Amino acid sequence: MANYVGLDLGSAQARILEAEGSARKLKILRFKKLDLKPPDEARGSYLLDKEAGSQIDKAFAEGKFSREPAALSWDSALTVFREMDLPFSGEEQIRKVIKYEAESHLLNCDIDDVVVSFYRLTQERDKSHLMVMAARKDQLLNRFEVLGRAGIDPLQVDLDVMAAFNALSALGYAAEHKAFMLLDCGRRNTNVLLVSGGRLVLGRAIRLGSDSISARLAGDLEADPKELAGRTPALLQQPGADQDDLVVPVASALREEKEETAKAPAELAHDLALARADDFFNKMSREVRRTLSTTRLPENIEVIYTTGPGSMLPGFAEGVAAKLGVNVPLQPLKLLERVGHDFDEEAAAAAEPEILTALGLAFKLAGHDQSGVDFRQEECRYARKFDQVKEPLIYFCFFLMCLVLLQNLLDARDLWVKKPFFVREQKSDMYQLHKWAKEQQVKAVGLQNAALPESYAAPSLKSLNYIKMKLTQRADELKGELGRGGAIPELTSVLPLWREAFEKIQTKMGGIGRLVLDDVTIAIRKQREPYIELNGSVLTASALDDLKEALGEMQGIARVDPGKSTTFDDHVVFTGLRVVYPERENF
Repeated sequence: MANYVGLDLGSAQARILEAEGSARKLKILRFKKLDLKPPDEARGSYLLDKEAGSQIDKAFAEGKFSREPAALSWDSALTVFREMDLPFSGEEQIRKVIKYEAESHLLNCDIDDVVVSFYRLTQERDKSHLMVMAARKDQLLNRFEVLGRAGIDPLQVDLDVMAAFNALSALGYAAEHKAFMLLDCGRRNTNVLLVSGGRLVLGRAIRLGSDSISARLAGDLEADPKELAGRTPALLQQPGADQDDLVVPVASALREEKEETAKAPAELAHDLALARADDFFNKMSREVRRTLSTTRLPENIEVIYTTGPGSMLPGFAEGVAAKLGVNVPLQPLKLLERVGHDFDEEAAAAAEPEILTALGLAFKLAGHDQSGVDFRQEECRYARKFDQVKEPLIYFCFFLMCLVLLQNLLDARDLWVKKPFFVREQKSDMYQLHKWAKEQQVKAVGLQNAALPESYAAPSLKSLNYIKMKLTQRADELKGELGRGGAIPELTSVLPLWREAFEKIQTKMGGIGRLVLDDVTIAIRKQREPYIELNGSVLTASALDDLKEALGEMQGIARVDPGKSTTFDDHVVFTGLRVVYPERENF
């Protein structure tokens, strides 16, 4: 069974998922998440270093992941989005002109420095409304170089937003709701997806993630961001007696507040964490409302799904719902309830918020592709084209070899069974041919009474086959020279039919008188009812009756069709007078 590897590679984290099966029934085999950069370094650069390649290679080896076929996600935060209209709807037409049409919309980058792809938002008869996406080539090539050190060459590169929509569509979420929204809150960015009528109508990346809470809280507490990043969820929960060792607050503001309120350090850190989380929810809700204000949905949003590591923060759903102020339920996305896996309860809970994009990439490789987006173009195109068909070609060749071998075995069995008959037949043919040749030789020299010796030795089968081949060739040449080659049927003559009709007319010429025939048609080939048709004129109507009577006396006819006649002052014109024969193959 084919395996598919989805690699959700960001600037700070990588998520690797391997699945098997088909687009209709996919099963997750293994999943792994690894941090490529610490939180404080992750915001420095969007390029990955060589060390990231070694980390990915080690993760693939330890997790026993396949390295091909693989698909890579592209970070929406590194992508330029534009919307535009084109005056045609053909897929190939759009692909030919999309890069040149997008150049006037991409003012902050050189068109030769980016790879452009598109997604059709709406389509009319002669118009397409597109979402255009542009990714920098140097950043793409940086990812390919890093993955190349791990022995991975992704077959396709899809946008993370599109990969997420692909998973939602494959698992039936798009068909269940008329319209819904997804908040995929990551460490650094939050992806917002709006789906209506089974189609993605908006995708946006908000540069705001759960790490912003930890970063601001680390500044408030003058703590190490690396150490605080993993403790933020615990700080957001109600502190207990055993949580005083979670942080060591040293900020002067915290010390002053402690003196005034006499709160424990854990309680003060909890209050600060809640304040920073409230700021985060305010910013998140403001960006979501701004996104909704720019889009007109034909249907009202029925539900808002949440996923991503940020959605696991305590109070995330309640905080976002309160700030948004919408009367729509917020629900966590339950992907593992709709796809096969062998994870235990703890592993499933850890993987659930992380696998959406990587799962969508696996579905894309399995054949379920709802977007058609692929950044492997131009300098970034996939060079190992043969690898795309290598595995199916191997299976096909093996199957074909088995068929040929089976056919050869059946032919050999039949030949073995029929071998005695062939030998007897061949010996008999050789003897008869040689006997006839000897008799002709005897006749040629005048020895009419000579007999074929009993001890006569027949020539070899090879010589007889050669003689037979030469005789056949000469016979074909003579047929060609005499014009008798091929199966050319003899043409049937119509003269006997006309002679019989003419003789019958002659017997009635006394009553017919002057007869003028303008047209005589005799149709006997490829006709259901062969016929002789006459068109002409006679002097009187009685003469025409005599003509019909004469034709009716012909042998072997079916009937006489009178046709039409027109009477003039001095003559009668008749057309379509037919003598009809019964259906038969030849005359």
